[in-house]
Amino acid sequence: MPPTPTRKLAFQRLPKLEAVDHIRVAYPTGRAADITRFYGELLGLTQFAAEETDAGEKLSFGSQRLRLDFHPQERPTPNPNRRRLTLRVASIADCRAKLEEAEFRCRTISGLALTDRTLLVHDPAQNLLELRQDWSL
Repeated sequence: MPPTPTRKLAFQRLPKLEAVDHIRVAYPTGRAADITRFYGELLGLTQFAAEETDAGEKLSFGSQRLRLDFHPQERPTPNPNRRRLTLRVASIADCRAKLEEAEFRCRTISGLALTDRTLLVHDPAQNLLELRQDWSL
């Protein structure tokens, strides 16, 4: 059934989403150093001051516009087939070299175009990351 004119008008008054502020991700308690090394040192994300919680350290990486917040959990259960983080990186090749040097297994998937490539890797908490490069012309 098509929307009535009054219904359509109500949807037009809704505010628009401006940006994603942060994404909450779980990591196993006791693995803060591994998460810090992976996201801070290997991927080069800026780390904010850690906050102490009852379960351990809440870690935050990113920028003022977008943060990844990592919360410790006793037994997080990531679902690598459904959930993943997709991050845009300056160079897939540089990321792959750094990650493989640190002994992380990476896999590249390619699309039809040369520029349609994605690097897949699991972080220390077994979250699946999809790293994509911006191929602006």
